[in-house]
Amino acid sequence: MIRGVLFTFLLFFGSLIFLVNIPKAKAAGITFNASTTVSLTGTSDNLTIAGGSTASSTVVNTGNIVIAMQNGDVITVSVTNKNLTPTGHSSNAVITRNTLCYTNVSNQQAIITLTATQNESVTLTPAACPAYESGARVKSQTLPTYTLSGGSLPASSALTVPATPATQNAPAPTPTTVSVTTDQTTLTQIVQELNDIQRNLSAPDAAARLLRLQASLRALLGGGSQSQPSSGVSSRSAVPPSRSYSRPLGVGSKGDEVKALQSFLKDRGAGIYPEGSVTGYFGPSTRKAVGRFQLQNGIVKSARDPGYGYLGPKTRDKINSLLGL
Repeated sequence: MIRGVLFTFLLFFGSLIFLVNIPKAKAAGITFNASTTVSLTGTSDNLTIAGGSTASSTVVNTGNIVIAMQNGDVITVSVTNKNLTPTGHSSNAVITRNTLCYTNVSNQQAIITLTATQNESVTLTPAACPAYESGARVKSQTLPTYTLSGGSLPASSALTVPATPATQNAPAPTPTTVSVTTDQTTLTQIVQELNDIQRNLSAPDAAARLLRLQASLRALLGGGSQSQPSSGVSSRSAVPPSRSYSRPLGVGSKGDEVKALQSFLKDRGAGIYPEGSVTGYFGPSTRKAVGRFQLQNGIVKSARDPGYGYLGPKTRDKINSLLGL
C-alpha cells in the first residue's frame, strides 16, 4: 500500500513539472511561463518568445508569425542575426524596439516588445540586418581619410587648436599647439572633431567642445586627465561614435554607445554610478545608474515609473544637452 501511495505521488509531481513548462491557457489567450522557441515554416529562422509574455494566439506561417492580442497583452519576441519587421497593426499599436540588429556592431540580436491597448493583430517578419545608422547617416566600419592644411594627415603631426571669439557664455581658450604621435585611427577621430568645430565656430557650445578636445589631446600625450572639468563638461569618451545619443538603450543592449553612456554616468559621480564599470554591456547596474540620473533630473518620479532605467527620448535629450551635442 505504501508503495502504491508513493507511486501515485511521484506521478502527480511529475505531471506538475511538465505543466509548468508549457504555455498556460488564460481567459482570453495564452501566457508563456518560460522562454519559448518558435521555428518559422520554410526558413531557418527561430524566434524566441520571452517568458511572461501574453497573447490571444500565435500562428506560425512561412517566413513570419502572426500574433493576435487583446487589450493588456504584452509580448516580447527576439531573433538572432536578423531584424523584426512588424506589419498589419493599427496606428494605436505600441511597439518598443528594445534592441536592433546591425551588420557592423557587436549586437547581432533584435528584440521587440508589443503592447496592446485594444484588439490587435501584428505580423512579425525577420529581415536582414542593416548597417548601423545615426539619423540619416550610415556609419561605416572604415573611417574616412581627413585632410589638414591641404595635405593628408601622417602618423605623427603637429596640431594647432584655434581660438574661438569670446562669448558671454564661455571665454575663448588660448591657442594651444601640441605634438601628437599615435595611430592613424585615433588621429583621424581627433581631426574629425576639430574640423567639425572649425565649421561651427559660431555655435554656442564651440568653446566647450574645444576645451573638451584640448583635455583629450593632453590625455593622449600623458600630460593630463580626461576627468570631468569643473565646468561640468563630461569626458570625450562620454560622446558616442554617432556624435549624439540617438537610439533607445535598455538591459541587454551592447556596443560603443553603451560604453559612452557608462562613461557619461561614471562622470556624474559615485552617487549616480557607484560601480563605474565601462564594459559596453547594459546590465542591471547600468539600469540603476540611468534611473538615478532620471530621478535627479525629474525625468521619472520613482523607480516604479515604466521608463525608469531605460534610455528613451527624454533621457537622451537631457544627456545630449548636458554634453552640448
